[in-house]
Amino acid sequence: MGRERERQRYLEDIPYNFSITHDVSDDGLCGVFHIHYVFELLLILSDGVQIDLDEERYSVPRDTVIMYSHTDLHRAIARRNHTYDRYILYFCPEEIDIFSSEQTHLLECFYHRPSHASPILPLTPEQKTVLLPLFEALNRVYNQPQPLPGDTLLERTLVCQILIYLNRYYRAYNNLPEMTAGADTRVIYKVLTYIAEHYTEKLTLSDLAQQVFLSNHYLCRRFKQVVGISPMDYVANLRMTKAKELLIQGISVEETCARVGYGNLSHFSRQFHQKTGMSPRQYASGRGARGTMGTAGSLPPRPHQGAEVSAPSGL
Repeated sequence: MGRERERQRYLEDIPYNFSITHDVSDDGLCGVFHIHYVFELLLILSDGVQIDLDEERYSVPRDTVIMYSHTDLHRAIARRNHTYDRYILYFCPEEIDIFSSEQTHLLECFYHRPSHASPILPLTPEQKTVLLPLFEALNRVYNQPQPLPGDTLLERTLVCQILIYLNRYYRAYNNLPEMTAGADTRVIYKVLTYIAEHYTEKLTLSDLAQQVFLSNHYLCRRFKQVVGISPMDYVANLRMTKAKELLIQGISVEETCARVGYGNLSHFSRQFHQKTGMSPRQYASGRGARGTMGTAGSLPPRPHQGAEVSAPSGL
């Protein structure tokens, strides 16, 4: 119960499994760190915004899309007296994944996150002309006073169109190859969701394989093809990310160790040092005590012209 209460501390209350809003403000914003069970697409249409993601801070240009999964602790910071114009789309991954196929994995940009891949995607003017009308149309349908028959399906169809385009751009922007198609890719997504929900517990490769009725060897091989690293490396990376999040929030090293699934403080400290180059206490005093995420980082360059992403046919 204690671990669940700690997770609730960071959970933003999203009352619905699906929602979209268009918010415009000019009074500044310094959001609190939060996570949520649903996925989020944030389309930023104005300058002067910084995003804190994990322990990194990014200065984000106007016309940028950010993709947050249910494991990303994040917040936005907008300057006072500057317009902050954005669309915020929340959706339950299970409701959208049913529209995926063996050839088209709509949630790839949320789940397939190699270490070099950025979920922050600046848009070219041409890409904006495709995406912005889809967000506008989705906002009109969702927020109209009197829902019409078929609106729910129309909303999901628009989200699918957005994700088809974003996945193409995500691969081109991060120089990622096409994912290997296969009926079991969705099974890997289930493993990722299970890890996100149970990383605070003792997890072994056998535990994960049993959840989806696969052999250890096959799960490990297929997981690495889809995600880019082995299942247990993914678990270790997620635990370290969560540990950094807790330390930033001022949680003690001992409590952090327990809440991210480590039963031994010495083992946790060694793992943390291997991943970050510093001890948990050094990290907490250097990051959490100051309440800062450091200086703003740079985004990967745009893909070269030859890698320009085309809109899905029919848009």
